[in-house]
Amino acid sequence: MTISVITINRNNLAGLRRTMDSVFAQSKADFEYIVVDGASTDGSAAHIAAHSDKLAWWVSEPDAGIYDAMNKGIAVAKGDYCLFMNSGDTLHDSQVLQRTANAVGECDFYVGHTIRLGKHKGFDAAPQQFKPLQLLYGALRHQSTFIRTRLLKARPYNNELYKMGADWEQMVYELVVQNRSYGMLDFTVANIDTEGYSYSRDPKIVQRFASERLATYHALFPQRIVEIFAPADPFERKIMHALTKKPVARDWKIVRNAVKQLVRDLFRHKS
Repeated sequence: MTISVITINRNNLAGLRRTMDSVFAQSKADFEYIVVDGASTDGSAAHIAAHSDKLAWWVSEPDAGIYDAMNKGIAVAKGDYCLFMNSGDTLHDSQVLQRTANAVGECDFYVGHTIRLGKHKGFDAAPQQFKPLQLLYGALRHQSTFIRTRLLKARPYNNELYKMGADWEQMVYELVVQNRSYGMLDFTVANIDTEGYSYSRDPKIVQRFASERLATYHALFPQRIVEIFAPADPFERKIMHALTKKPVARDWKIVRNAVKQLVRDLFRHKS
């Protein structure tokens, strides 16, 4: 079993160095490393070239965005599974790929734990069992997700329709619609950078994510299912999202949102 680790980068030399160093430090030799650079002007290409002897394939050229770059990596990947470790993100320690090789079996997706660094620091535990709500109201971190390569090659990321959520859409399609198999890796795979747009609170970015998710629901599910997964009522959405959390966090979010809604309903009733 081999793993294709794919890194994409554009003008993030400091992050690229951290990412590449974490991959080069891996104890497992049976993996390939692919780096796709988007014609950076900050010295990234020179850094990649200086380490080309450790790479299975690399390129530095213009691309049409993050998912176009990821698709370039997928196209040349020869491993059984792909892991996307983009610039700024790092493998948690030098044993990650070895532990993964020892743990994986026949599943299409394997997900490990994730440590978030930076402004939105925290710990995201991989679900022991996959349930659709965990993905439809949340996300599986792609930096800690090993995806069977043949699935990605058969259906690459849609970089024309999705600018921010093509990796999420791919997981919804494969895990929910196609019922692909899921396995949990009970160890931390990645430390991820939370300074990118995925964690932005910019209203335009938040709205773009929301519109892409809604487009996915409409593209993949019948209308009545869309009404369940994407209820128009904000309170219903908050409760559904709370159900994806672990017991204590889940209960607290449900109670907090229920109390807020109760106050609103009482004042509305009095008026």
